[in-house]
Amino acid sequence: YLISTLKSNEQNAMAIINELKRNISETGSLKANLFLGATYNEIGLFKQAIEACSKSAYISEYVDHRPTAYLGIGNAYLDLKEIDNAIDYYKKSLSIQYSENALRGIALGYEIKGRNDLAIKYLKKANKLNPYELRIYEDMIRNYKVLGKRDEIERISNAYKEAKRDYESKMHVDKALELYNQNLLDKAIDEFNKSIKIKPNPAAYNNLGYIYYFAGDLPRAMEYQKMVLSLDQKCADAHHALSLIYKALNQQDLAKRHLEEYLRLKKTGYYVRKAKKKIM
Repeated sequence: YLISTLKSNEQNAMAIINELKRNISETGSLKANLFLGATYNEIGLFKQAIEACSKSAYISEYVDHRPTAYLGIGNAYLDLKEIDNAIDYYKKSLSIQYSENALRGIALGYEIKGRNDLAIKYLKKANKLNPYELRIYEDMIRNYKVLGKRDEIERISNAYKEAKRDYESKMHVDKALELYNQNLLDKAIDEFNKSIKIKPNPAAYNNLGYIYYFAGDLPRAMEYQKMVLSLDQKCADAHHALSLIYKALNQQDLAKRHLEEYLRLKKTGYYVRKAKKKIM
């Protein structure tokens, strides 16, 4: 976020660059070179970005920095309109780490070269990897327009609308989990309900069910877990929750049935080990 705001604040950009250079001179940090390259890319100093990223394109003791470094170099070459070089570096990154950013970078390169068919090929792969990234749908629509494929434009446009709902719904779930971890239960519940209003989803219902279970409201907890299963019969967490609820209601046969289904669906983990002990 900080780097993405640097274009509008040259003074901050130079302060960050100077601090990163100081860090590099003292520590030789590969990660600092990556940040330096990203900073240069953000403020339009693309040749300096290539130089900084090139210096970080190595494997340290614990981390392979090459995929991120090659992405940075690819981004710089793309902005310099050296498209073949950009595609080459995106592919180098992709060969080490299969990522949405590398796939999308390759697609953008091919789009500029007028190879919209190849752009679509890589965008489909990026979309499969991250269906929540809305820019990929926008890129696909733009390329299909050039290719004149109306049916595909309509299909992707509809998928885009659905993905936007999924994304907005997921953002409310993520916000709710943050609030829950801060013990702000009323606000967390409100965010889960906002998520459901946008699109009913297992994650929101499941978490609400657990909140009401721990609050002692077993009927409501059961209602939400059954809503989970109405959307996803194979949600192991909902079966685990229902086993706890039925146990608390002294309905042991139903508790055991859901516990067995939980173990059938989920093979490993801390709660699986605990559940197996209960079954035994």
